[in-house]
Amino acid sequence: MKFLLGDVYFALVYLRKRKGKIDYQNDVLTRLSRDVLIEIVRIVIREKMKLICWGDYIAQHFINKVYGLGFKFSCPYENIDKVLEMLLDIFTKQKGDFLNTTYGKKWFKSQISDYVLHGNINYDCKYSERMGMNILHDYEYKY
Repeated sequence: MKFLLGDVYFALVYLRKRKGKIDYQNDVLTRLSRDVLIEIVRIVIREKMKLICWGDYIAQHFINKVYGLGFKFSCPYENIDKVLEMLLDIFTKQKGDFLNTTYGKKWFKSQISDYVLHGNINYDCKYSERMGMNILHDYEYKY
């Protein structure tokens, strides 16, 4: 399926007002809600039905402590009706169904672990130098 200049582009963004202090639990729930919808849209509308071309996540911060989360994608003009019907179905019915599937449970556990066990590492400005020297001297790098 080719997507050309005649495609229609959608951006689904919901705006939230950020409170004065950081509410990590609320932020995680907000992002997980967005991510569940995005994953269902990707699986159902893109992979199974092949109605849309995948776009990207949206996370934007605006002035006055307002931020927007969502996603964007494009689809051929002739698929608009089907895509909108599927989006309505996903928003109203399919969220719970997805999380009860084997794949949905596995996906959700993976998403939760990203928030609990971040992939962050401490920055080491000498890392590349030490790695290079170890390779040159045929040593194994020890963490």
